[in-house]
Amino acid sequence: MIYRIVLDEKCCDYRIEIKNCNGESIYSVYVPGTADNKSINKHFIADIRKITQSRKSFFACEDFNAKHRSWNCKRANRAGILLYDAMCHDNFFIDYPDEATHIPVDHNKMSSTIDLILSNKLHNISNLVTTELSSDHKAVKFSIYTLPQVNSFENTFLDYANANWNLFQTVVHKRIDSDVFATNLKNTDEIDTHIKQFTCSTTKKKKLYFLKK
Repeated sequence: MIYRIVLDEKCCDYRIEIKNCNGESIYSVYVPGTADNKSINKHFIADIRKITQSRKSFFACEDFNAKHRSWNCKRANRAGILLYDAMCHDNFFIDYPDEATHIPVDHNKMSSTIDLILSNKLHNISNLVTTELSSDHKAVKFSIYTLPQVNSFENTFLDYANANWNLFQTVVHKRIDSDVFATNLKNTDEIDTHIKQFTCSTTKKKKLYFLKK
């Protein structure tokens, strides 16, 4: 099934949903870089939540045109800020490769990571790599483990005694902006932003690498 949603004269979002017999869904999401903040505020997160509130396994992939320092962009835009805040409060995760996915033809413009993968981790993914194409975007390839993860939406307790602390530490250090603690914070808003980023990152990662009981 192919969905076409017209947001306004300048912005439209195309999605392809593929469902197999086990109920997994794969969405192809495109948010035009020309979309203005008014359109982003009105439609972007509403559409993201329609996808990410599913209790079945899903993957939403492609070009979100959402920039945020949490996925290695030099600066954030409106879509990136909204997507990051939604991830912190809702039950989904954002995966991304270690290198930029958009290399502008104009070398005066900065490269960025805007091709992302949203999922609820009912099926884990791995081997995120980029592949050179003839366009200014790199294709992001990843593997999906078809065996479902034993995840539950019920309350659980994390087993800190048997946690993989070494792996948790490695992943957190890799994902948190490396210059957070070296930055000269100028005001309380910047301090709050860094605290929020640190808290969100550690909370998301401990759910993956700590055993539950």
